[in-house]
Amino acid sequence: MEKKKTTPKTPRKKAAPRPKSKNTPENFFIVLQLIEFEAISLRKALERLGVNSNAFEKWLDSSELNQMQYARAREKRADLIFEEMKEIADKQDKDVYIDHEGNERIDHNVIHRNKLQIDTRKWMLSKMQPKKYGDKIDITTKDKEINTVNQTIPTEIIQQIADKL
Repeated sequence: MEKKKTTPKTPRKKAAPRPKSKNTPENFFIVLQLIEFEAISLRKALERLGVNSNAFEKWLDSSELNQMQYARAREKRADLIFEEMKEIADKQDKDVYIDHEGNERIDHNVIHRNKLQIDTRKWMLSKMQPKKYGDKIDITTKDKEINTVNQTIPTEIIQQIADKL
């Protein structure tokens, strides 16, 4: 009997390990921390971690606790942005410069840029947290002062009404 020649088997290539999913609850909590502590948008936080926005929304919808944590992170982000506005307004280190003749000059470009930064943040806050940071519009009094009159009904009248009942 003749022996068949066998060709040496080539080892099978192992399938490349599947990359670990970045759509994990741990990463979702990191997204919340980025929003809360770095005051960045949800989109930027998701991009930074490579988390899918649809997966995050499903996670968010899966629990009322998740929704409350997200709402808290957004409120904290708004508070941080508000604090940034104060820092920008208080910043004076670049408002004045020394020109080539040694004279102090006001750099209006810096001042205008700071004003733009503050105005942009004010607008953002009014949209993010309108009850807290939005413009208060009086739609009931037409800018007239409301006088409340605290009148008390005399006890005799109350007694007469009670007697009729």
